[in-house]
Amino acid sequence: MDQEEPKTNYEILIVDNGPRPRCEKLVDQYRSGGLLRYVHEPISGLSRARNCGWKNAAGDYVGYIDDDATASRKWVSYTIKAFQICRPTPDWVGGPILLDWEKPRPEWVNEEMCVPLGKVYWGDRPCKLDNNQRLGGGNSIFQRRTLEALGGFDENLGRKGRRLLSGEETQLQKRIQQKGGVLFYHPDISVWHHVSSTRLRPGWFYRRYFWGGISDSIMGRTLSRNQDLAGESEKSDLHGKFHRERFQRLIQNTTYALGLSSSKKKRIWGRTYMFYCLGYLLGSLWRTDCQRPERFTRN
Repeated sequence: MDQEEPKTNYEILIVDNGPRPRCEKLVDQYRSGGLLRYVHEPISGLSRARNCGWKNAAGDYVGYIDDDATASRKWVSYTIKAFQICRPTPDWVGGPILLDWEKPRPEWVNEEMCVPLGKVYWGDRPCKLDNNQRLGGGNSIFQRRTLEALGGFDENLGRKGRRLLSGEETQLQKRIQQKGGVLFYHPDISVWHHVSSTRLRPGWFYRRYFWGGISDSIMGRTLSRNQDLAGESEKSDLHGKFHRERFQRLIQNTTYALGLSSSKKKRIWGRTYMFYCLGYLLGSLWRTDCQRPERFTRN
């Protein structure tokens, strides 16, 4: 990673995630001055690999980018600056994830469908995020002590082999915010995320949203173990509005999915949503492990 920040101020950990070591020799070719460190995590899973990363990190801050993303040359420098200028000190800092299309974006891929491709953008000014805004796990930097206090990423969620499970970042964000933690967005902490041509087919989105439904169902059950910030009456109103909106969307997308619209993009949208609903129902039967106890406190 080519950074303007002096190499003495950061390190790069490569987590080789799988039963057998596969890339240690490749990493050896790029080691210079101790900047790169190699760690093997034999149990497969993205959350497992990320937890292995923060547990082995030497610094107070732990950052993540995806293996198919390219960070800006000032990624480290602006990260350090963000932790310095924001008060109270953020628990999680991140920035834009911009999409690098291998082929032209299809007309039916709308802004909502760019989210599972990784896109994050909250404008050109630094800001604290509210509960309705999100950061992406593929461009995120945490206080190590925050990850330690919350037990890191939920290993029930996140990619596992061919299973497109997700939601581990969203779940962690909700847990941080429920404990009074701060998320900070800085537009100069940016990465470009490669979007391969294989992800620009309707079939990929059907599969991705199916697993997204499973992930949301699992996340809802694991989050229910934590105390909600809202009062009972407020929660009732929010849940009622949520279910009404979801029912309306279900009716609309069922109409699209059945081909009752002449628009190709609406048929794809409808079928994508139906795969999500099917996954959500299946997720209610998904077995999860217990969460570890939390020890999070704000300064």
